Amino acid sequence: MLLGSFSTCAKTNRTLLLKPRLRMVGLCCANCWPPKLPIHRNSFTKMLFGVDYVIRELKPSDRINSFKTGAAAFAPLKSFLRNQAKDFHTGNIAKTYVAIKLLVDKDVPVIEPVEDDVSGILGYLTLTCSEIDIRNGYALEDCQYANRYESLPAVKIARLAVDERYRGVRVGENLVSIALAIAADVIAPAVGCRFVVTDAKSEAVKFYTRTGFTLLDTDVNRQSETPVMFIDLLPLMTE
Repeated sequence: MLLGSFSTCAKTNRTLLLKPRLRMVGLCCANCWPPKLPIHRNSFTKMLFGVDYVIRELKPSDRINSFKTGAAAFAPLKSFLRNQAKDFHTGNIAKTYVAIKLLVDKDVPVIEPVEDDVSGILGYLTLTCSEIDIRNGYALEDCQYANRYESLPAVKIARLAVDERYRGVRVGENLVSIALAIAADVIAPAVGCRFVVTDAKSEAVKFYTRTGFTLLDTDVNRQSETPVMFIDLLPLMTE
């Protein structure tokens, strides 16, 4: 399933979602486009000096061995992609979505994306079902009886990583946007699901805060090495 095509401008570091498949969209880098250049939802055009990629479900044929996470703290993310992600995906335990670089001529608009089979995966996101205990950390004003429960339903970002060679061009932010779109537009309308959650590594807390997540405000969670962070989906669904 192709979820969206993205083009990231190196000049402003903003992103244009060129082929949206869900309600959530990236930021439009309007300043970098010539005023008269048309932008069509069913096509994508390379942005000069930018990075073009699609986000879609992981395939058995995807090249994963070239993925580089850099720091040792992120080594488990590389190990999961190499050793478990495909089995978990086909076994319906956790679904992985990958950002794949495109081969695009900057002067020639095309109808369908052509993937760069050499570059492999720029970044990936793994989602699974989960729950969150919000007691003493967050209260639901709209559904107060739910505050009595020990846990409430959530979608969990179980893994999120970007190849160290492609950091700084909003690949990670767009993967989070896709996670929120899947949760808010596909899952929550069909079954009870109020939150997107993640257990953030200390190195990733600032990133998740920047993308809209909130640290669960309890003493135990604040002292954790991998604190729980969350987004309440209801405000997104009512926008």
